[in-house]
Amino acid sequence: MAETPDPELLAHRLMMELSGRGWALDRGPLFETALRLLARGEPVPPERLAEAVGWPVKTVRAALEEDPAVEWDEAGRLIGWGLTLRPTPFRLEWEGRSLWTWCALDTLLFPLCLEQEARVEASCARTGQPIGFTISPAGIREIEPAESVLVLAAPGPGAGIRAAFCQRTVFLASPALFQPDLWDPVLALLSLPEAFRLAQRIMPYLRWEGGIGCCVAIPGPDL
Repeated sequence: MAETPDPELLAHRLMMELSGRGWALDRGPLFETALRLLARGEPVPPERLAEAVGWPVKTVRAALEEDPAVEWDEAGRLIGWGLTLRPTPFRLEWEGRSLWTWCALDTLLFPLCLEQEARVEASCARTGQPIGFTISPAGIREIEPAESVLVLAAPGPGAGIRAAFCQRTVFLASPALFQPDLWDPVLALLSLPEAFRLAQRIMPYLRWEGGIGCCVAIPGPDL
């Protein structure tokens, strides 16, 4: 595998790329609260989210409706915002529940954000071969196949974050399966331990203590 970029610099570049496309919006504690409620495995009524975050319902609805990627059920309840109740190729198993994420990188980020251990079940984007690992804030282990990698795409064509970034940030069962032209542009091809270190470096940019969402002014890497 080619030399991997410094995870601090790579995290900074990724957040700048996303911010430059207008997707990294700062919503204070709203995302964190929504993520914690979705992690319980049930749809979240806007009224419940508003009560939990301490905001007016009208404000919560307006903030959610600004993001076209947010998922709703037929009853108007929140069911997906990065973490989702709808099946995707990226499944998290924790506390006896199945949840899913929009992209491969999220399977690393959300267990760190929620300080949970989770079993990740995914599949190779080229072959469909099962890929699994266990992740917690302490690290990543039980990787199968051991040579699995994460393709970290740069935002490509597409009007929304899921089409332009999430659906292109995937797992492969082996670095030998990577073809640059299939994911161009690409920021990096990472082993899963390298991807875990990247997720750790992304966390400060998400300002988790004050609520997830990139800062309006992205700080430079602390080198």
